[in-house]
Amino acid sequence: MILDTWVNLSWSPGDFAVSHDVYMGDNFDDVNDGAEGTFQGNQTETFIVVGFPGFPYPDGLVPGTTYYWRIDEVN
Repeated sequence: MILDTWVNLSWSPGDFAVSHDVYMGDNFDDVNDGAEGTFQGNQTETFIVVGFPGFPYPDGLVPGTTYYWRIDEVN
């Protein structure tokens, strides 16, 4: 559960990962299924800042809300 209004998420890439598809949302099934609205973008970095202007959820995260995230590696 997120208590702040922003978060820095990071992960370790696989050996052959060229980039990463990032998914995030407050519904587990939607994130798990890659539903519309959960895709936050494709990137080469192994971290993402969420909850600041110019990033996903620019108005901030909602304290007390559980968020789910998923990374799909692209080779």
